Amino acid sequence: MADPVNCFIAYPANPLALSEILEKSITRINTEGDGLVIARGWKELGIGGKLIINEVCAAIDRSQLFICDLTYLNPNVLFELGYAIAHNKRIWITLDTSYDEAKQNYDKFSLLRGVGYAGYQNADHLVNLFFQQQPYEDTKETIYSKIINSSSPTRVQHNDLLYLKSRIETQASIDLSRIIKSSGIQHITDDPHENNSQPLAWYIQNAKNSEAVIIHLLDEKRDARNLQNGKYSFVAGLAMGFNSSVLMLAHAKYYSPIDYSDLLYVHETSDECVLKASKWLDALEGHISIEDKKLKEQMKGVETKIALRNLYLGEDIAENEEYDLVDYFIQTASFKDALNVSQSMIYIGRKGTGKTANLLDLRKSLLR
Repeated sequence: MADPVNCFIAYPANPLALSEILEKSITRINTEGDGLVIARGWKELGIGGKLIINEVCAAIDRSQLFICDLTYLNPNVLFELGYAIAHNKRIWITLDTSYDEAKQNYDKFSLLRGVGYAGYQNADHLVNLFFQQQPYEDTKETIYSKIINSSSPTRVQHNDLLYLKSRIETQASIDLSRIIKSSGIQHITDDPHENNSQPLAWYIQNAKNSEAVIIHLLDEKRDARNLQNGKYSFVAGLAMGFNSSVLMLAHAKYYSPIDYSDLLYVHETSDECVLKASKWLDALEGHISIEDKKLKEQMKGVETKIALRNLYLGEDIAENEEYDLVDYFIQTASFKDALNVSQSMIYIGRKGTGKTANLLDLRKSLLR
């Protein structure tokens, strides 16, 4: 019998009615799915109500199935979803469709366009859907693998930095963009003013192929329905999943979700934002320089190996190299003695010490 599938379930703490449904569902899944699934919620990882990002990520790492409730586009849950996708986990999304705006907000969240969800209204309904759809039976059917396999085979450029620009061009956004541009660090910018509908594949490929990511969030009052902050939280999770360095900046007042509080710096002024980003970019530039140096050393070693591989050292039997020997034969003291001696000489040596090679080159030299 196969081992039970480990399943991590992510959901928001509030509203309490919603979290109650998910927690009752976890209990029933473990009871009714004994031997099939071991489900765990995020509360099992808490210490005094506080979560540490490494604990959450480690719990996702241990799971084959990741379930998340997106009834509300909660930044913590979206961050964890991005991380789970980057780690090629099987995803099962749930939505309490009894909330009026749940489906509308999900449909507006363009990154998940085309990704289905299980709609429910209560714990009984959700548990029944879980065992009907059996997401634990096809854990190899992942969003990541589908995206990679269906993407264009064209080569994605490697960048040192992926920059997710604020939707509103505040003074902090303008100044942040300016210092990133002047830093000289190779970067690609996701600018909502230029293109507000990049597909999920674009974010997966560019997060995966970037050394670092800067994400600039708006304060709650300026982020209409949390769509940009939710999207950017999701991409931050992707970047973490791909082991990129991540800096999240946010306009005040922004109440940091627990998951990524250690990655986030909230700034009141543009100067604060620029100072924090400048120090971070300086450290990134130093890291990139070190990595470039390592890469150059690696490339130097590769080039040496290629040169040695292409170096022709001739046949191991000199008789087969009578006409090519001149290209690589090295004249030794014995050769010079034989060439200049006024009397006969006898070469004595073990097989492979160059007797025939000396003789062949002596003949060519004497016939010139």
